Amino acid sequence: MESRPVLRSVIAVAMVLFQLSASLAAAADAPAAPRQRITINAFWKYHQGDAVGAEVPAYDDAAWQSFGLPHSFSIPYFMSPDFYTGYGWYRKHLQLPDDIAGKHLSLEFDGVFQEADVFVNGTKVGSHKGGYTGFSLNITAAAKPGDNLIAVRVNNLWNPRLAPRSGEHVFSGGIYRDVHFVMTDPLHVDWCGTFVTTPQVSAESALVNVKTDIVNDSGATKTGLVRQQILDPEGKVVAEFSATQAVAAGAKATVDLTSPALKSPRLWHPDHPFLYTLNTTVLDGNRVADQYTTKFGIRSMKWTADQAFFSTASISTCAAPTSTRITPAGATG
Repeated sequence: MESRPVLRSVIAVAMVLFQLSASLAAAADAPAAPRQRITINAFWKYHQGDAVGAEVPAYDDAAWQSFGLPHSFSIPYFMSPDFYTGYGWYRKHLQLPDDIAGKHLSLEFDGVFQEADVFVNGTKVGSHKGGYTGFSLNITAAAKPGDNLIAVRVNNLWNPRLAPRSGEHVFSGGIYRDVHFVMTDPLHVDWCGTFVTTPQVSAESALVNVKTDIVNDSGATKTGLVRQQILDPEGKVVAEFSATQAVAAGAKATVDLTSPALKSPRLWHPDHPFLYTLNTTVLDGNRVADQYTTKFGIRSMKWTADQAFFSTASISTCAAPTSTRITPAGATG
């Protein structure tokens, strides 16, 4: 009887490996996308406490705990008899392909509480302070084809310069959100590099403004074409617009574009949270250098000192969009 759970586990592992092999084979046959973003949550090691030299690839971490992200210093903190405050180290080996030369490489951390020092192959690539904000680090100079060692030194020590400074629950340390490896062209959209607003909204039409941060990590000035395409909630193209932008070597530039009017927009509302899709394409000559996708809703909100709060949204899926005025208690008019 005891052999059955073991057999089921072996079969489950075999199926996962088979599916992974099939996915890798399919990816190898498909044309490479200009932007590759891979979640690297699996196969990390953790040591609770400080560890001198743990950023060096040759450091022996055989006795460390093995796990996958997300992770907390105290797992789960609401059931742990003790609340650990101090340092923790994380290590992971990342295999990179041979064709990374000439690419921009970065690591994106969605959340680390609350101070992190990040190393790649023994070289410090950056630090971040703040447990509730994500961050991205350029690892191009430190990474290499083949095996790479990522090491992260984290602490959750109280810092009077960082929020939160107090609370009614514990602030457990750790890499508690996803981590991604990103490979792009040197000419690319920056991390979280689009800012979408809808400056004019009515039942009849809406304008969409897009500010896009373009980074040029190459050694020469680039003049890129930034092309924006908006798709409605059903996937139909409803607007296309573009502009060229010169970006100096090692610099960043913002491309500010406003769409043509979108007719009869599907407005966002909690009862029907319609989302549009913005596809941003960056071209270096005739070559697609980067592609970036942003989801957004169309809605306007306004607060005035004399007339209070206004919001333009659809009342229901059947009713026409309307402008709603909300007057604060005690106000007149």
